[in-house]
Amino acid sequence: MKRSLGSLGSLARGAFVRGHTPRPTINPAIMLAVVVAAMVLLVAAADPAAADPSADSASTSSVARTRSAASDSSLVQEQVPDPTSEQTNGALRVFLDCDRCDFDFLRREITWVNWVRNREDSQVHLLITRRSAGSGTEYDLNFIGRDEFEETEFTHLYFASQTNTDDETRVGYAQVIRIGLLQFTVGTAQADQIQIREQEQASGPREAPSGFMAQPADDPWNFWVFRVGASFRGSGEDRRNDKTFSGDFSASRTTEAWKIRTGLNLRYRDQFFEYSDGTTTTDITEDYGLTAQVVKSLGPHWGASIKGEGIRSTYLNQELRISAAPGVEFNIYPYEESSRRMWIVRYEFGFSQVKYEEITLYDELEEFLVDQTLITNWTMQQPWGESEIAVEYANYLHDFSKYHVIVSGDLEFRITRGLSIDTNASVSTVRDQLYIPARDLTDEEVLLRRRDLETDYRWSLSFGITYQFGSIYNNVVNPRFGGGRGGYRGRH
Repeated sequence: MKRSLGSLGSLARGAFVRGHTPRPTINPAIMLAVVVAAMVLLVAAADPAAADPSADSASTSSVARTRSAASDSSLVQEQVPDPTSEQTNGALRVFLDCDRCDFDFLRREITWVNWVRNREDSQVHLLITRRSAGSGTEYDLNFIGRDEFEETEFTHLYFASQTNTDDETRVGYAQVIRIGLLQFTVGTAQADQIQIREQEQASGPREAPSGFMAQPADDPWNFWVFRVGASFRGSGEDRRNDKTFSGDFSASRTTEAWKIRTGLNLRYRDQFFEYSDGTTTTDITEDYGLTAQVVKSLGPHWGASIKGEGIRSTYLNQELRISAAPGVEFNIYPYEESSRRMWIVRYEFGFSQVKYEEITLYDELEEFLVDQTLITNWTMQQPWGESEIAVEYANYLHDFSKYHVIVSGDLEFRITRGLSIDTNASVSTVRDQLYIPARDLTDEEVLLRRRDLETDYRWSLSFGITYQFGSIYNNVVNPRFGGGRGGYRGRH
């Protein structure tokens, strides 16, 4: 065999030297038959229970019992029968409506319900939204009853600390989901299949669950949260390389009465290109920014703010920009409903001292500017989907012809069972690019987007439609061949 391979290698090298590329031919039908036969043998060898449904059922029950024993942190001991049994078919049908939840984890941990693909097939619509909570994230878990539970609707909250790992966070909201779903099983036949047990505690004082927020009396940081980070990203080829360095620092404090945010961001990017004629181009982009904002709550509908910033941006031709802007905001709905709906109107009045890197189209190298901004933003997250519409108008007070108007919208809407649309659109009129350099930009600056380009408008549009049909159940998790790279094998 070795001699045969060596002979083939010699023949291949000889053909390459003579300028011919050997192309061995394989009958596609034979190759397909071999692959199918190998797959059948692999399945038969690896899953002998496939030919014995009773063995598969016993295996499923065994896995369920193991999972129940391993979930020590759960208040609910799950007894999961064969998915085809009458008991499972009568289980609670739940539709999960959450963009950033670990659905695979929930399906593995909460197996005593039937997870369905469409809201119309569910008895419980579980709508989960998130919002910043100062030292972490607040999850609003809305349990919306349907069919026989139509009169039942309630909300549970879960607070995830900023120091939580992803696993700690998902374990936390999974526990709240268990507790919420139990309220729908009371009085049903399924209630007899669920056991409640107390979690065993280690010796010593009991610790508060991670989902509870610290109160000022026991918070040594007084709600202050700090974050510092740095990163490097690099890539390269024979005629191209790209290196980016970035760093950031932030300090924030959020209470019901006040919100304070400060941040420092640094970004340096170095790009190198070599053209086919041997000439090279090096592009360096620098962006630095220091921001601070203080927000005061003025009741359930009002808020006031003052913010300041100092930035440097080669892309915007700004060597240094220092600005300050007080503002006021009114929310038509109470702020406590912000995870489900919000309609704000905001007005800001700003002052800026700007020094440019190059002389601008308006023959300015340094100037003082006064501007005003009016923004209205409407957002809604409901069982039928999500929507957002925003309108922004801003102008400079020294010349009202220098302004911009931005209108944008997002819509995710379930038209009917399995049919949904997702669209995003934005259009803007631009008349306030005071920072554009007076000189003509080079081709490299345009192609590499080293500078912002003068324009009168901008627009973007995306639209998608999805129709899903078939089995309503979505309980099974099978991660095999789910990771790794796929697609075109010729790309490395």
